[in-house]
Amino acid sequence: MTTLWNRKPLITSSRSIFYRRATWEKLLRRWATVERSPESEFLIAIIAQAIEDKATGDRSSGLPVTFAPSFMASAIPSYCARIGVDPQFLLEQCNKAFATEAA
Repeated sequence: MTTLWNRKPLITSSRSIFYRRATWEKLLRRWATVERSPESEFLIAIIAQAIEDKATGDRSSGLPVTFAPSFMASAIPSYCARIGVDPQFLLEQCNKAFATEAA
């Protein structure tokens, strides 16, 4: 079982990998505190797709990719709760992943 203390933060030199849903799925599986099941895999896929859509949409619009608290205004927090990931932690990791693009 994963706890808050052994979650690894995002550190990478190439930010382009964060536009791929598969990358976010892998990270969400690592951070999740529930056993893998079809339901958790489905929710992980939904969350990862939402992150990819937001990042790709912002980038194609020429905007910096930032994840404001409004991103968590939809069903994302309840999905995070179902897989055992803190929504605030996820928001922080999303912003860290794209931080160098905004600079």
